[in-house]
Amino acid sequence: MSSNRKYLPRLTFLGLILASLACECPNAEGPQGKTSEKTPVRSPAIRILPLGPAPKTLVDHTAGALRNVFPDVGILPAEAMPARAWYAPRQRWRADTLIGWMARRATANEVWLGITTDDISAAKEGVAQDFGIMGLGLKPGRACVASTRRVKDKSQFPKVVIHELGHTAGLPHCPEPRCLMRAADRRDHTRDIDAFCGKCRAFLLGKGWRI
Repeated sequence: MSSNRKYLPRLTFLGLILASLACECPNAEGPQGKTSEKTPVRSPAIRILPLGPAPKTLVDHTAGALRNVFPDVGILPAEAMPARAWYAPRQRWRADTLIGWMARRATANEVWLGITTDDISAAKEGVAQDFGIMGLGLKPGRACVASTRRVKDKSQFPKVVIHELGHTAGLPHCPEPRCLMRAADRRDHTRDIDAFCGKCRAFLLGKGWRI
């Protein structure tokens, strides 16, 4: 990326999105009061790991957006990509290898989030070579990774991060076209998604998310 400034004010829009989720999800099951009757569930501590060339402005504003959802968000010291994650045939970094590398280092009730501007990829059964992706998160899991490289409008990047963290909480892809858990299907739909649907939102409330 030629300049870090592109990440500055625009990334803060995620806070407005998250604050409006309740009114944008008419399919939410039951009144919010029901969740208060249950024993509060502790949400995971999010640990952001800058990988490779991750601008400080990108890291700081991603952390700021996530603090609207999680009470404990920390930024780890930046690290280089592990050499074993390099996928030479396509000149990319393998996301599943990065996730495994981070997950082994996460402690109890932590989820590590790797963010980078480098290209990342994933393998698929029946496909000869890895294909480029915006992010990857195991369902459920203790780590996920997201890259700005394939996000056309970089201001939409926090949506990718929230999507992958949703997977780590246990959410699958959602068929609702405007839900944040919509599958990418190898396309950038970030401008089309704006909130969690009622079903996904209810699930995450049960996991302790503040939405």
